[in-house]
Amino acid sequence: MNPNLDIKSTSETEATLSIGDVVTATGIGEATLRAWERRFGFPEPRREPSGHRRYSAADVERIRAALASGRNDTTEPSAQRYAFSPSNTSCA
Repeated sequence: MNPNLDIKSTSETEATLSIGDVVTATGIGEATLRAWERRFGFPEPRREPSGHRRYSAADVERIRAALASGRNDTTEPSAQRYAFSPSNTSCA
């Protein structure tokens, strides 16, 4: 992770992070993030009028949790299911 990217300095719900910031913070590729969004509806970034995606710190944590639950297998649907699990309050 890039030490210059301070995820903690952003509000938990304020969607200010670019897709590049999320890639740096999580290690997951842009194409994978877009595929997850298209296939699973996760994550759900805010869109700017220009169409650019903006993610919150909470989105980053949910992505990290999904990666951890899938043992870093970014194609495993269980990773996405984990992120939506009602019992998983650490990511909701």
